[in-house]
Amino acid sequence: MGIIDSALEWPIAPSFTRIGPLVRSRTERWQDLDTYDLTGRRIIITGATSGLGLAGAHQLAQMGASLVVIGRDAAKTDTVVASLPSPT
Repeated sequence: MGIIDSALEWPIAPSFTRIGPLVRSRTERWQDLDTYDLTGRRIIITGATSGLGLAGAHQLAQMGASLVVIGRDAAKTDTVVASLPSPT
């Protein structure tokens, strides 16, 4: 853990606000998620029928990934799979 990371973790709060990710993305040169090409990658995603899982499934599919979607409700899961963009 580096000095900057330790400084962000010490008071706890900055890690869980916009400050932590903003500082880390700049100091560690994080690449924007939408710049990755996931063509040819297969990703297993759970919880994709709502919330963050659903948003993640759509983002990953738009980035070219082939998804294996796992959900507790088969009807909801089928609906999500049908709504996802096809991998290129």
